[in-house]
Amino acid sequence: MNRIRKTIYPWLTAGILLAFWAWPAIFSAADSFERQQVGGLILEKTSPLADFSPATDAQFEFSLSQKRSGWRRSVGWIKDLFVDEYKNLEIAAAVAGADGEPMPAVAVRADKSRKGKISVRVWPIQSQIRPGRYQIKLFVKDADLTQGQTALFTQDFRWGVLALNADQDIYRPGETANLAMAVLDDKGDTLCRADLTLTIQDPNGRKKILSTGKGEIKTNPACALNNVIDEPDYWAAYQFAAVGEYEYQLSAATANGERAIAGRLIVRADREFAIARRGPTRIMPKAEYEMKIIIKPSRDFFGDITETVPAGFVIKNSAGGQPYPIPDIQYRDQQDTRVIWRNINIKPGETFGLSYVFDAPDQSPEFYLLGPLKLVDKNNKNIVIEERSWQIASDNPGALGSYFKNYDAVVSKANINYTTDGWQEVAEYQIASTTFTAGKKYLLGVNFSITNISSNAAQHMARVRHGAAAFDGSGMTWEDARVIAAHIGHAYNYFTVWTAVAGEDINVDVSVYGGTDRTINTEGYEAFVLKLSDDLAENTDWFFSTASHAGNLPNVWTTTGASVVLPGGGKNWLILGLGHFLSDSTSADLMMRLFNATSSAEYANVRYETEDINDERPVMLMLGANVVATSTWRVDARVDTANTHDWDYSQIFALNLDKFRDQTIGYSANSVALSALDSWFETYSLNHTAKAAGDALVWSMEVVDTGDASKAVYSRLTVDDTVVPAGHDDAKRELPHGTTDEDAHHNFYLGSLSAGPRRIDVDMNEDLDISPNPAVDIHSLVIFSLELKSPPTGAWNSVSQKTDGSGAANFSLEIADADWEEARAKLEFTDSAVCAFGSSSQIALAAEDSRTTADYGDPQVDNNLAYQLGTSTGWIRTASGSNTILTEWDIKTDLPTANGETYCLRLTANDFTYDQAAPATTTLAVDNTPPTLSAAIAPDLMYKIGDTLRATITVASDAAEFFLATSTINNGTTTNLLKINDTTYTLDYIVAAGDTDRASGTIPYSIILRDSFGNQNSAYAGNFTNGSLDANAPAIQSVILPDRLYKIGDTLRATITVASDAAEFAPATSTINNGTTTNLLKINDTTYTLDYIVAEGDTDRASGTIPYSLRLRDPYGNVNEAYAGSFTDGSLDAHRPVISAVYITNGAYGIGSNITLVANTGESGLSLGNSLVNGQAAWGLIDNGNTTYDFYYTVQEGDIDRTANTIPISIVLADKYGNTNTPYTNPENNTASVDAHKPVITGLAIPDSVYKIGDLVRATATVSADAD
Repeated sequence: MNRIRKTIYPWLTAGILLAFWAWPAIFSAADSFERQQVGGLILEKTSPLADFSPATDAQFEFSLSQKRSGWRRSVGWIKDLFVDEYKNLEIAAAVAGADGEPMPAVAVRADKSRKGKISVRVWPIQSQIRPGRYQIKLFVKDADLTQGQTALFTQDFRWGVLALNADQDIYRPGETANLAMAVLDDKGDTLCRADLTLTIQDPNGRKKILSTGKGEIKTNPACALNNVIDEPDYWAAYQFAAVGEYEYQLSAATANGERAIAGRLIVRADREFAIARRGPTRIMPKAEYEMKIIIKPSRDFFGDITETVPAGFVIKNSAGGQPYPIPDIQYRDQQDTRVIWRNINIKPGETFGLSYVFDAPDQSPEFYLLGPLKLVDKNNKNIVIEERSWQIASDNPGALGSYFKNYDAVVSKANINYTTDGWQEVAEYQIASTTFTAGKKYLLGVNFSITNISSNAAQHMARVRHGAAAFDGSGMTWEDARVIAAHIGHAYNYFTVWTAVAGEDINVDVSVYGGTDRTINTEGYEAFVLKLSDDLAENTDWFFSTASHAGNLPNVWTTTGASVVLPGGGKNWLILGLGHFLSDSTSADLMMRLFNATSSAEYANVRYETEDINDERPVMLMLGANVVATSTWRVDARVDTANTHDWDYSQIFALNLDKFRDQTIGYSANSVALSALDSWFETYSLNHTAKAAGDALVWSMEVVDTGDASKAVYSRLTVDDTVVPAGHDDAKRELPHGTTDEDAHHNFYLGSLSAGPRRIDVDMNEDLDISPNPAVDIHSLVIFSLELKSPPTGAWNSVSQKTDGSGAANFSLEIADADWEEARAKLEFTDSAVCAFGSSSQIALAAEDSRTTADYGDPQVDNNLAYQLGTSTGWIRTASGSNTILTEWDIKTDLPTANGETYCLRLTANDFTYDQAAPATTTLAVDNTPPTLSAAIAPDLMYKIGDTLRATITVASDAAEFFLATSTINNGTTTNLLKINDTTYTLDYIVAAGDTDRASGTIPYSIILRDSFGNQNSAYAGNFTNGSLDANAPAIQSVILPDRLYKIGDTLRATITVASDAAEFAPATSTINNGTTTNLLKINDTTYTLDYIVAEGDTDRASGTIPYSLRLRDPYGNVNEAYAGSFTDGSLDAHRPVISAVYITNGAYGIGSNITLVANTGESGLSLGNSLVNGQAAWGLIDNGNTTYDFYYTVQEGDIDRTANTIPISIVLADKYGNTNTPYTNPENNTASVDAHKPVITGLAIPDSVYKIGDLVRATATVSADAD
């Protein structure tokens, strides 16, 4: 059903729907049930299905009703007969993913009918969709029913967890359909043991039910977790009887509940074409698969046949077997890929085969639709379209088909012994055969603790078994010298590489040696499986070797243990060693190590003392090592006392960790003491960066030097301080037998790590005895993602032909690699606009290093290589994330005559292991034809500096818009190219100061235009017929001023010297001392004078500081830039002296008296101007040096007499420029008085008497009137 349909909402625009989505519902259902109530409304799902195939629409029917009670319920049905209460109901629907976010890859339509009936239909608009849980959001709004508020209902459904394909699209009566089925869980993992039921209803309504339980649906025994097989996981057959449509429903009972999908099968009496397919229903996306198509026509056909596959699929021609036509393959970026067989000729009755191989993107869970096949007949123009799309469920690519099982609870086997009871299977530890694919190789690791908890010592036994056979070297019989029930703890560790056998489970067996009953406890079970086949190459990516041994061990290291030769190259390897030891003594120690025989380096030396001569056990060592040079790695063994123990088997395994997306290894011999009882000590840790979220294997090995035999040590793993697996922090992995024991404690975890930096810790705890302290002195830790390195990705960010006329194209590429590997890229082009790369040419990238840059790194170009971008001297780096590469293509060299044609470009990134899954394509229109000019005219005007000369240009007709290249008018820059129509442009030139003056008819032009592809014409040059210009403003050369002192009101006349010019200049905006200038007067062709009158309040200026700014205008209107500076000569004072107070010395003054007056001012250096005191001139000005002055008034006979504080004054002071203040007439209060007149006696008389000696003669004098 690879089709696109228009999304329709019956009453809402898309904008209103978005408003509904964003508008919180006032009412909403808490959960998604078949029947939901929101407020007073009830929504009930009346359609049966909730699971759908993406090949069919998800269709739902709902009934909306009001909640009624009491009498309303009784009469409500009567009202419904006459009134449709739901006719004004407004509805809208949207689809969300499991996270609640809108899903852009699907369309939805909601319709309502009478009486509250609502139907919702959802369909994918792409040919691929992520399987899993989805949710319909149904928005309901009504003025009465919801009081104008929005009520939200939700309904869960699932898409793509089941797939069913019929081998033909159309059948005839009597034909049998072969039906292939697949089941995935919500993570995209294969389910091989689901209970399937297929119900088929014929056109007459009769049903037939097929099921796995009854055997009508067959289960493929080769089905396994995410494995690669050609046959379907489940299949069934059904024979048709009548013509019509057969409806089917497929249901699967899974651990997560029942899933069901529905569809149809078509039977017709006649058909033009029978189209059958042979292909996978489930894929492991890391593998390639073939799709075969068989066509049987009932009439002649000649034409093209087109298959459509999802974007991201890589298509190849079929290899081997029957020859098939070779198709054209058209990659269409994010849309899809077309596989086209052209000019196919088929006759009636013939069987015609087509085939192609596809590789789907390595992503999951995913559900794809292939087809429908389209046949276009060139004779009669008929188009036939296949009646269905082929469904493909895509497994989780995981990495290696990994599996992890852990069981922390204690499993007890009570009162058993080997003689009577034999081996006892631990059912909780079984790994089912469905985990494996027969014939494939797997790495198996097992780890748990075991002890005899009876009050008497005994030898517990363990082994790992496939089917009925024990694995080589897995047998363990080990006496437990400790009888304390709480001390569970001898470790059982084992690994092997196994070629899976159909139907064989992996089991763990335990027992007790001898014939005496004992109770055995096991705990802390951890087991993992890694699939080595298919994705990893034996003896390249991984190595495994075994060796058999006989005879007693010496007390020096053996050299006969299993060994492998690992290639150098600085890669990280996981190295596992195992030896199976047999005890010949009750006190001697057995020893084992991993040894690099090439460098003579020893790793992980361990030591165990046996307790019984019947003891045997496997000893396992783990190491993460960086292998620089090719070297031989070996398992070595020895004993401390010669000839005390044997070993009969050894094996070694190495896995190249550089095959995985991210990995970290660490090894240390730093000793950490467990110095406190029952306390966790971090003995080792690593920081690991997960490049993306996903499963990883974490394996630790800690070797404990116990110091004595009285130890009980726990060990655990933590990821970011959380114990993994959960609960596995209470299992004692090893109990020592001897004082010199150096016991290996293994822990492993296979599970999800979130993306980003992770801290992995190994912790140890001694809870029995810390004297002496146990010492953890060997630490080995390995972490690696189970995601294999994936192909790089390459995308076109942008392509564009340069607009600088170089004929080059700019490329912006995005290269990324999830594994952060270095990469390279191949770039090709073809002349097919639809990207049919039947033939192509390599793009010759610019060889200059400066023309290729990157966000980081410096990728180099070598056009002699198949991958020309990225070389050994500079690869494309991806370790810091997606890398944007900017590079160039000199297309004019390859395509000199291109004239607007469209070319397809293809990009293929490569990381030295893989090409990107689907090459990226884009298109580029190329044009190397320049514009053609035929005329240029200018208006007949006089142009001055700053004026715009707008030229009109005539070009050959072209609908495209041209751009300005290097063009000049009057040898100056041009701007503002404006298209008027297809043949006319205007172009501006702004006259700049200093340009050449031009008389009429002499203004030159040189015009070059460029089209949108960067092509530009040869210079179109000449002189305009009309127009003249003056581009030179007046040039002032100097200005001088007479050397004078200027005061308020004086005229300062400056003399200006200019470059000789017969024209007379006019004044423009000019200033002297920031004041207005006047009276510009031309003296001669080089000399002008200009006046400035000093105004009171202007700025005072010392000599040489009077500023000027002078501008003149010529007859064209050009004005010079301000000629500014300061006159060399002349100074000015534009401020009068200021008297702030005058004081008169107090006293009574007569004729001839000198009265002292004091004037307060703001400056020094003043002189006495026309100043009067009592109407008489003041004299004798004395400058006191502090801006005060003394001066005098001498009382003259005849001056006006003055009483206290009435002596009038008029004081004027002058500065050196001649500025005087306004007379100051208000002295400060004083008691000074003036008497300027002598007394005048007008008569003298004495009494007319005779006076004798001693008499007093009193005379009377008469004076002129005087108040004194």
